[in-house]
Amino acid sequence: MKPAFPHTVQHFVILALFPLATPCLRPADAHTHSHSKVHAVLQSAQTSKPAGDAWAHTLLERGHADEAMAELQKNLAAHPQDAEAHNLLCRTYYSEQRWPEAINECQRAVELQPDESEFHTWLGRSYGEAAEHASWFTALGLARKVHAEFEDAVRLAPHSAAALSDLGEYAVEAPGFLGGGLDKAESIAEQLQPIDAEAYHAQMARIARKRKDPQSQERELKLAIAQSAAPAHAWMQLASFEAWRGDYAAMEQAIRSGAASDPLHDSALMDGASILIRHQYDPEMAKKLLQMYITSQHTTEESPVFAAETMLGNLLRQQGDLSGAEKEFAAAHALANLYKDGH
Repeated sequence: MKPAFPHTVQHFVILALFPLATPCLRPADAHTHSHSKVHAVLQSAQTSKPAGDAWAHTLLERGHADEAMAELQKNLAAHPQDAEAHNLLCRTYYSEQRWPEAINECQRAVELQPDESEFHTWLGRSYGEAAEHASWFTALGLARKVHAEFEDAVRLAPHSAAALSDLGEYAVEAPGFLGGGLDKAESIAEQLQPIDAEAYHAQMARIARKRKDPQSQERELKLAIAQSAAPAHAWMQLASFEAWRGDYAAMEQAIRSGAASDPLHDSALMDGASILIRHQYDPEMAKKLLQMYITSQHTTEESPVFAAETMLGNLLRQQGDLSGAEKEFAAAHALANLYKDGH
């Protein structure tokens, strides 16, 4: 689940960010960082790799944006009407924070296959990120497009927790004249309740935060943890809440609990590291969390490996480890040489 936390007014789209007694952090030297482990997995998979789009998706999940892009462009040269390939290319650009290119490809995917909910979701997210980086006037027009795409995504897949969550966060964050409002947000929460309990409580936490009701927000965040079979991301949302109200000991406890509940070392670890770095708290823990995620076999496109490497490089540079920082920056560049949020 995504953070139920304050955004700027323009930020209508969910950011792919997500116990003290249970040490689960690897040693600091766990991340040797030649990508040898990941390359070995990819090379092994490639011997029986799925054709075309599926292989490109695997590359994208592994953070190999440049290779994914090359594969998709090759596929599209042979099959220009392949809507899934256009969608995946959109998501590859999205992972590199190249919003105009992402919008172009997602628009093409929607044109080719307008009844696919997920394509509308990604187009809406791309519009939302473009709005976040646009002038206020331009952002207003883009916000209307975000709303329209998220509405279409829910219309086409009314039982999709992901589509409902995106629309629900939009309803919380956007003003009424742009299609938002807490009445709509509550209606979406009601739709989520029988579908996904964790998503329901996350939505209720957003509503409580908007109402400036931190007690209810905390209660809903803890209920999201209790209702989740894999609560690592929900723990990181609680950690973000604790940091916001200045309880850094509780923030640390939530991050450690989230890491301990994440045996696969997925993107929740990057969320935790991001919180620690943002609040300048325990850089060593942040470094370990990033190293664990980067060497994991469960990386995701929403939290790209090259973004984690860049984050780690910046942290190492702040600590005076210039050699280590350059290795991380080089590793990130090797995966996505046009990543917009580089060092």
